[in-house]
Amino acid sequence: MRYYDGKRKIITDSYNQITSENDPTAHAEISAIRKACEKINSFQLEDCVIYTSCEPCPICFGAIYWARVKAVYYACTKEDAIEIDFDDQFIY
Repeated sequence: MRYYDGKRKIITDSYNQITSENDPTAHAEISAIRKACEKINSFQLEDCVIYTSCEPCPICFGAIYWARVKAVYYACTKEDAIEIDFDDQFIY
């Protein structure tokens, strides 16, 4: 996952740390948002774009919304994730 400021510069990246940190909120998107906010010293990421491998889950969409990220681009849909046994449909 990467965030870009208005100059298309990578300002942070991250990865899922749920099992390694024993933290159910340590999704890649959440971790990257935390790091980006710290780096730019703001809780709003209005000039940032997020790129991620899969469609964000509800908790990540919520964080992305509250951080005011300009756009989100993802490679796989939640339906694609179901095909590899990652099904969070019960949350929706």
